[in-house]
Amino acid sequence: IKKVTDRGFADDEVKSFLHWIRTGDDKPYKAAMQGQTDSEGGYAVPDDFYNQIVAKRNEVSIARQMGVQIYPTTLDRVLVPVEDTAATKFVVTAEEGSYDENEPTLNQVAITVHKLTKLIKMSEELEADARGNFGAYIANIWGRTLGLAENYYFFNIAANGSSQPQSATYAATTTTAVASQTATTAAELLDLIYAMPSAYSDKMVLVMRRSVLGKFRGLTGNPFSFIPTPSGAGGANTTPGMAGYLHDVPVYVTDNLPAQAAANKPILLLNPDFYMIAEREGLNVQRNPYLYQATVQIGFFARARMGGALLQSEAAYVLVSKT
Repeated sequence: IKKVTDRGFADDEVKSFLHWIRTGDDKPYKAAMQGQTDSEGGYAVPDDFYNQIVAKRNEVSIARQMGVQIYPTTLDRVLVPVEDTAATKFVVTAEEGSYDENEPTLNQVAITVHKLTKLIKMSEELEADARGNFGAYIANIWGRTLGLAENYYFFNIAANGSSQPQSATYAATTTTAVASQTATTAAELLDLIYAMPSAYSDKMVLVMRRSVLGKFRGLTGNPFSFIPTPSGAGGANTTPGMAGYLHDVPVYVTDNLPAQAAANKPILLLNPDFYMIAEREGLNVQRNPYLYQATVQIGFFARARMGGALLQSEAAYVLVSKT
């Protein structure tokens, strides 16, 4: 018996294919063509490429949205004169009586400008060959992460002003602890809002984590505290929505305020007119193709220079959970 060719087997595609060419016998190996398996046709179906990078979301800077003071400076420190002891009211004085003498005292708040930095390195080939929105994506990273930094340094209680900006939460006046470790009642939130002296209450904002805000939105039994009070009742001095502070007072959300838990400070009430950002330099990006050239990389150095501080302690109040 003369052996013309090897018979193919189901696990030997090459031998089976050669056997079919020589004999026309297609029994040893069969496989319907498909695109999901490369050897059965997938190599003829190239992968598609979505020409955009889908980035993760980051918080934007809420300090600038709420309208804090922005003071441009060319120096590394700003001294802000502030009133320490306020002047008192005019008093009634009898004819030929002495004038009431009262002078305010002054103090100053020093805002130190700090440098914030970020370095991104990439290969020369990637910079040259990347397509789609890669350049815009990298530029967007710097803007998003600078917004994260501002929210941290201006609102996280850990930013205590020592070798870093001073957050409004750290400098705020602390109010009485609420009765629960995990929830704040409608009455306790209103107590916080009304703790703000009337002189500072013209431009209040609330700052909290989104999950904390969700608990207030879900409260029942206190409908007029969190939605506008129906109009059409009351006298001329009645303001519609008088108690609807989660409607009338803007609420800004950031994860830099903590969730409600024992001894945490989850809610900040702030008059943004009394928080100042001293900005020495906005976002600046420099491209350095030489520093990492030995490893065929390009360095992108991003920086910003700024500081922040609360100018009057009465302009910010923070709620404390039960210990």
